[in-house]
Amino acid sequence: MIPTTFPTGTGTVTENISWTAEEPATTYDSAVIIAYGSDGLAPKWKPEIERHAKALAAVGILALTPDYFQKSPSTSHDSSLTVFPQIPLRHGSWAIVLRDAVDACKTLPGIDSSKVGLLGFSLGGFLSLRIRDSVDVLVEYFSPFTFPEVDGIGTNANRLLKVHIHHGESDSLVPLMQNANPIQSQLVRERATVSMTKHPGAVHGFLGSDSGNSTARDQSLRETIQFFEANL
Repeated sequence: MIPTTFPTGTGTVTENISWTAEEPATTYDSAVIIAYGSDGLAPKWKPEIERHAKALAAVGILALTPDYFQKSPSTSHDSSLTVFPQIPLRHGSWAIVLRDAVDACKTLPGIDSSKVGLLGFSLGGFLSLRIRDSVDVLVEYFSPFTFPEVDGIGTNANRLLKVHIHHGESDSLVPLMQNANPIQSQLVRERATVSMTKHPGAVHGFLGSDSGNSTARDQSLRETIQFFEANL
C-alpha cells in the first residue's frame, strides 16, 4: 500500500506532504512523479493531470502527484497570479519537496530506484528540470526557461538523462523560441539525450476545443506514455 504522505525537510525540521497515487492493477517496479503547474490542481488543470496518471498506471507505471504547494506556508490551488510573485523566493523549497518525493518513491516496496521518472507541467516542468540530477528520465510540458530573479533551469549535468519536451507553437505566455529551444540547447550541452515535439496551433496548457489544442493533448499524452515505457 502506498503511504498517503512523504516527509520533506532536513534534520528535525520536517513536515509531511500528501501525494495522490494511481497504482497499476498488476505488479510494477517503475514510477513517475507528476509535478503540476502554477495553478496547482485547479479545476481547469486537474483532469489532465489525472488523465496522465491513469494512462501511466494503465501501462504498469505507478503515478504519484505530490502536492508541493502544501509546503509551509501553504499555497492555494487557484490562480497563477497568486503564485508568480512567490516563485523567486519559493521555487527552491518547492523543488526540494519534489526531490524528496523522488527519494521517497525510490524507497517504496517493489520500486526499482533506477526506474523513477519526472513529468512536469509548466512551473512543474521548470522545477523538475531544476532537479534533473535525481532521475534519468524526464518529460516536460511548456516549461519556462527562467523566471524573473531566478537563474534559469540551473546547471546539472547527467549524461544518462533522457528528456522529451512538449511545447505549443502558438504559446504566447511561454513562447517556444525563448523557452523550449534554450532548454533543449542547454540539455544538449550537458550531453543529455533530448527530443522535442512542437505542436502546431497549440497554446500554453493545450487549452481549447480547437483542433490544434485537441490534437496536442492527445498526441502529447500518447508520446509521453510511450517515452516512459521505452526508457524506464
